[in-house]
Amino acid sequence: MDKFNLKELKIRFDQQADADRAFQMKKYMKDLFPFFGIQANPRRAICSQFLKDSKEFFLRKAIGWALREYSKTNPDWVREFVGKTTMSGLSTREALKRIKIKVKRIK
Repeated sequence: MDKFNLKELKIRFDQQADADRAFQMKKYMKDLFPFFGIQANPRRAICSQFLKDSKEFFLRKAIGWALREYSKTNPDWVREFVGKTTMSGLSTREALKRIKIKVKRIK
């Protein structure tokens, strides 16, 4: 997952939904909330994976942001670092956003 996407979370919930159990849960809560009918452990597993994916996105973005800020001070260092370091495309794009020259990979 490349971005925080609630539609993806809803799709995951829909795939695990149990209409009969949802009806009972809704009835138990006096029709105050809609339910998917997913028990606690499977629901936690879905949410946990979703949050892990989202955190990874923001970590990759943050790496790029930090490098982009440093590129204002030392663009040559950032260019060299990006060239010799394996990073996600998102981190690389963010790091080089203010640097005009393309980076060649150093192997």
